[in-house]
This record gives sequence, structure tokens and C-alpha cells, in this order.
Amino acid sequence: GKPSFNLKALQPAVVHKANADQITYSNGDQFEGVHQGVETIFLPNGPGKYTVTSTHAVYQGGFEDGVLLGQGTVHWKSGAKLAGEFDPDGGCAGVLEYHTGEKYEGQVLHGFREGKGKMQYKSGAIFDGHWSNDVREEHGRLAWSSGDWVEGEWHGGSCPKAAGRHTEANGDVFEGALSVTWEPPEDPALLWSQDSDSSLSTA
Repeated sequence: GKPSFNLKALQPAVVHKANADQITYSNGDQFEGVHQGVETIFLPNGPGKYTVTSTHAVYQGGFEDGVLLGQGTVHWKSGAKLAGEFDPDGGCAGVLEYHTGEKYEGQVLHGFREGKGKMQYKSGAIFDGHWSNDVREEHGRLAWSSGDWVEGEWHGGSCPKAAGRHTEANGDVFEGALSVTWEPPEDPALLWSQDSDSSLSTA
């Protein structure tokens, strides 16, 4: 998982001090760039850079009335990076690159995969489908570079009733109904089980 990055949680009361081009919040967070101020209320409003002290996450891009809006990029301390188009509700349509080399393209909410997206894993496997709270959920297809694949309705990262193709270590190939179980933290190292109506062929 990745740290949440939601500027909507910031309230004007947490501003510690502000000058012409910088706001410092009482929790140590800092904003550099264009902001608007009315009496003691200061909010990012335009292009700028926001640093979260507690997580060292850094956002650089557009703001409107204190929230992320428009093109921007978030860098996390782990080396992960999210770049895309941010909306006022904390969502982003873009590309999320992990420090492991894995990559996700699609919808993101507060730094987590949420909605339609495509995930490419280190193994070369690709999941194309729906996500909820960073977990595969609803309809999707998971395909491996070996040619194996499963497609169906996902729940909690697993697909209990899938159609697909799976090759055993001895070269036997199963095609038909399959069950796929996700065991965290391995992803997508999945446990397979063959249903009785699956077909068997020899590679």
C-alpha cells in the first residue's frame, strides 16, 4: 500500500505561517507556490509543490482552493510515483509506478488503485479490470506471459469461478473452469484448482 495523499483534509486553521510564496502548516507540511490569502486563511491556488512531512510524499502540480486539481505528480519516499490528471475528490487518472518496477495505468483514489485499470506485475503478468481499495474486484482478466489466463468476477483479489487456461509444471494444460485464490502478500502468485468440467491437453 501507499500513503494517502488527500489535501481536502487540510483546514485553514492548521496554517502555522505564510509568506509571499510559501505556507508552513502546524504539522510541518509545506507548500511552495501560488496561494490565496484572506486574513489568516491561506490556501494553495495554482501551480506549486506540497510536501507531507510525516511520509515525505511530495506533490507537484496544480491546485484549486487547497485541493489537487489538473496535471500533477506525487513522489513517495519508497520511490513510487503517480502522474496524471487529478480531480477535486482526490482521484487521479494516470500512471502509478512502483519502486519494484511494477506499473499500473488507470484510476487512482488517494494513492490507491480504485476503478478501472491495468496492472503489470514483475512476473510479466497483467491484470486488466476493476479495482476496489487497491484489490482486484468485480470483472477482470489476468494473463501471464506463458499464455495462461483467467477471466471472471473477482472478490477480495480472488476469482472463485473463472474461465481460463493453466499450464502445469509437467506441461499439462488445463482449459475451462478454474478457481483462482490470492494469498497476500504474493501478487499475483495464485493458487489454482481445476473444476470437473475442465479439459486437459498435453503441451
